[in-house]
Amino acid sequence: ATLSSGRGALVVVPDGRAAARVDAALTALLGPGRHALLTADAGPEKRYAQWLAVRRGAVRAVVGTRAAMFAPVQDLGLVAVWDDGDDSHSEQHA
Repeated sequence: ATLSSGRGALVVVPDGRAAARVDAALTALLGPGRHALLTADAGPEKRYAQWLAVRRGAVRAVVGTRAAMFAPVQDLGLVAVWDDGDDSHSEQHA
């Protein structure tokens, strides 16, 4: 509903494995290239290219680990934190 109304969505997952599962599900649902995947596993170049796509508004849905929380999603309408009790969502040294 959020994406169909033109608003942005952010899904924050605890680890790369969960991100890969959500990425595959969104690709099947929305089609390839319709969302951004922001994880450390992607490497800096790919992650920056995805970040730029989000910043420019080329994609409105973002999936990623906790750093994805800072993605510049335009007109954000939904934030979903997958498995919010997982310790991976917090920084032990903060």
